Amino acid sequence: MDDAERRALARHTQRAAFDHLASRLCLALDPAADYDGAALARAATTLVVAGGVACNKFLMHVLRTTLAARGLLSDSSNSGSGGIREIIAPPPALCTDNAAMIAWAGMEMYEAGWCSDLDVAPLSKWPLDPGVRLPEKSSGGGSGGLMEVGGWLRRQ
Repeated sequence: MDDAERRALARHTQRAAFDHLASRLCLALDPAADYDGAALARAATTLVVAGGVACNKFLMHVLRTTLAARGLLSDSSNSGSGGIREIIAPPPALCTDNAAMIAWAGMEMYEAGWCSDLDVAPLSKWPLDPGVRLPEKSSGGGSGGLMEVGGWLRRQ
């Protein structure tokens, strides 16, 4: 695959991912939606995009155009209308890319000979520091940090 094909593949993959995010957002904001929290979602007037992806201007373009096309983006000057009036993101210096950090940790674990089984539960806060213990979630018998959670296997 040459560079032009790689760029085209990346562009189309990014577009598909962003279209999916925008479609899920539209479903959540749909005035006819009936789910727990639907009324709260309909009352939202500001959409905050955060994390490393918040720096992506193309994502912001896709969100704005998709919300506008579905009638879910309101004119900010018309405070009486429903829908999202503003899409905001932190300055790039304050955005971090968790995906890169997760990938790096995965690479380090793989290179050290570890893998995980499918029973490893996702944790929103999983410290890498070996001195930090998670007593309520500990099942791995590790010495703390990343190895504290059960499910790690030595690769053969």
